[in-house]
Amino acid sequence: MNNNHHFQNTPAVGLSFHNSHYAVTKQRHYAALNLQLERLQVNMAKLENHVETTAEQLRMIENFGIAQGALFMASNRVLGPQASNI
Repeated sequence: MNNNHHFQNTPAVGLSFHNSHYAVTKQRHYAALNLQLERLQVNMAKLENHVETTAEQLRMIENFGIAQGALFMASNRVLGPQASNI
């Protein structure tokens, strides 16, 4: 009977090892996911800065286009019809 008792304990030890291995693997996966989440947050902050810069540049380009159009219209008035013949 002692042999049967010994065999009954062996699966429990194996199960305990399996559970601890599973817990370690799970912990490693969570650590890897946490690292990826940190990288994602850094990249999202960079993206937000780039979007803000792009929006500011678009406003400046719009103002530049308005100023350029105003210069063309003013030069047409100053030069008059003779500029159209050139």
